[in-house]
Amino acid sequence: MHGPACRVTVEQRDRYLKEASVETSHQPASATSATITYRRPPWWLRSIVSRIAPRIFRDDIAMLSVRGRTSGKVRSVPVVVLRFQGERYLVTPYGEAHWVRNLRAAGGAGTLTMRGQAQPFTAVEIPPQDRQPILHAYLREYGSRPTVARTFAQIPEAADHPTFRIVETRS
Repeated sequence: MHGPACRVTVEQRDRYLKEASVETSHQPASATSATITYRRPPWWLRSIVSRIAPRIFRDDIAMLSVRGRTSGKVRSVPVVVLRFQGERYLVTPYGEAHWVRNLRAAGGAGTLTMRGQAQPFTAVEIPPQDRQPILHAYLREYGSRPTVARTFAQIPEAADHPTFRIVETRS
């Protein structure tokens, strides 16, 4: 689809922030349901945008590299890096993405590459009850991008949006 059908307006984003506030849960998603919450991003986002976005949005998008939980091979995927209150965060609007599961299995160890600079880091997962301000900041910053606010509306629980604080590791 092209045009307005695949875009979220500022008004839609703001309405979502007011009306469908991101609810927090005191239990992780795995404790409240037997299934993992994950919405696969649209094909055009996975196939096209993910390849060109790191070149266009150089200050926001990094390549995350983390060892695969089953293959052991290093996997790389573009991710948005949120800057909030002096910290950097990784947030997934889509739920339990493969990179989230790989990052957890790797003990939080990964590498972020931005502007050609690779930086090893350790990810510290934010408990669901502490995610709401970070998720609201993420929506304020990126909610007007295609699929973001729409996906948060479809998956409203904070427990279903894994969020990690990035702690730089000295090389």
